[in-house]
Amino acid sequence: MKTGKKWVIGVAAVASAVTALVLGAYAYGGGFQTLRVDTVEVSQQTVAGLDYTGPYETVFPTLEKANALLDSLNGPSGPGFSWYFDDPSAVAPEQCRGLYGRILQDSRDSARSAALRLAGLRTDTLPGGTALVVAYRAKNKLAFALGALRAYPLLTEAYQTSRRAAPIAVYEKYDEGTTYYTFVFGPDQNPQ
Repeated sequence: MKTGKKWVIGVAAVASAVTALVLGAYAYGGGFQTLRVDTVEVSQQTVAGLDYTGPYETVFPTLEKANALLDSLNGPSGPGFSWYFDDPSAVAPEQCRGLYGRILQDSRDSARSAALRLAGLRTDTLPGGTALVVAYRAKNKLAFALGALRAYPLLTEAYQTSRRAAPIAVYEKYDEGTTYYTFVFGPDQNPQ
């Protein structure tokens, strides 16, 4: 076999292996899921978590720290959440702000709020209202990244085509292997 032909076969084999690895990673991250935007009503939810400033893709340590603090308090808490206050396309990544933690299962009483504050956590209320939501099965960190890359463009297109103002809240809820990417709208800007 000539050297040129061996070289072409070698390049083809490497390209095939790289393609298989990329497709395998994409599948591992749930990239082949069919996604749709649903319009739903969401309730206000009391949350507790840690504030964070920086690139959103580096938030995992903050979320893990918030979960550890909440676990140490032994109080009833539910699914995790990430609440994003800034649009990363309009704000420098190192200045993007968010709140990361868990949705609380019980009512917001003063003793519980004091214990949460003493532990260094902040409580707040996720707004309720009409929301656009994309559900994405996320079982690993790669799936969280792929989910965001796929869900946010769908949500942005959906609210822009509905000719509404920007959402009043953008958050992710992590519940039993599914991430719910959510845009909540104020009462006077409900999506069609």
